[in-house]
Amino acid sequence: MHLLYRLRYLLLVLIAGGCAALWPGVRAALVVDNSLATWFLADDPALRAYHAFQRRFGNDEVVILVVHDARSVLTPRYLAAFRALTRELEALPAVA
Repeated sequence: MHLLYRLRYLLLVLIAGGCAALWPGVRAALVVDNSLATWFLADDPALRAYHAFQRRFGNDEVVILVVHDARSVLTPRYLAAFRALTRELEALPAVA
C-alpha cells in the first residue's frame, strides 16, 4: 500500500494515458446502428419494399412531387387537384 501511495501520480498518468490510447477503439465500438436492417429480418416483406423504394428513389428523407405544365399550373383546375392531392396525402398515416 505504501508503494502505491508513493507512486500515485505515476499511476494516475499511466491510467490516463492508457484510457487515452484505448479511446479510439472504444469510440468506434460504441456506434449506434438504427438502420432498418437492424430491426427487421432480411426476408421481411416490409424491408424488401423499403429497399425497392430506396433503389427507385435514392432515399426516404424527403419525397418531392414536381408538376409541370407548359402554360401554367396556377389555374383553378390545377389548384383544385393540388388541394385534393394534399388532403389525400395528409390522410395517410405517418405523413407530415
